[in-house]
Amino acid sequence: IATPSPYITGLRKYWVAMPMLLMFLLVMLLFFTTQKYERNRILEHLGNESDDIMRELSGQIDTVLGVLASLQRFHNASESVTREEFASFTAGILATMPSIAALEWIPEVPLERRETIEAQLQAEGFPHFRFTEIGAGGELVTAGQRPLYYPVILVEPLQRNLKALGLDLGSHPARLDAIRRAQAS
Repeated sequence: IATPSPYITGLRKYWVAMPMLLMFLLVMLLFFTTQKYERNRILEHLGNESDDIMRELSGQIDTVLGVLASLQRFHNASESVTREEFASFTAGILATMPSIAALEWIPEVPLERRETIEAQLQAEGFPHFRFTEIGAGGELVTAGQRPLYYPVILVEPLQRNLKALGLDLGSHPARLDAIRRAQAS
């Protein structure tokens, strides 16, 4: 067995180990710098994309709010909006805005006017019309008695949304809360 010379074990090890250690440190520094750069680049990209999404969503919300304001002005300008007028007014909106699934008119109806409204809609060609709510099993049931109702009276497109006709949105606590907050604001 050959014995290592003292010359190789001392100074030689130092000259070999030191450049390797420096090279390792440089590679690690490069790795962490690149990792930090990539993380920042990805976060910036995500930030830009989320800003774009927020701008688009904000624009869509503004558009929908504009539609709702025009519906309110349309209804306020008329003594009584007929089903045909509502269908005609909303047809162009629904045709140009596929993100809107339906447009509804939901008045506040006191208990004293419930029978009158139900009879009126039955006379308009909806013989089974009644104020409804969603029952415990998810089915539509006749709405219980309460001081105020918020039934869907007008809805377009009508055929796709016939089940919604008469649905009292005030029968669900979360929806009622949203209605009250909307009225207050």
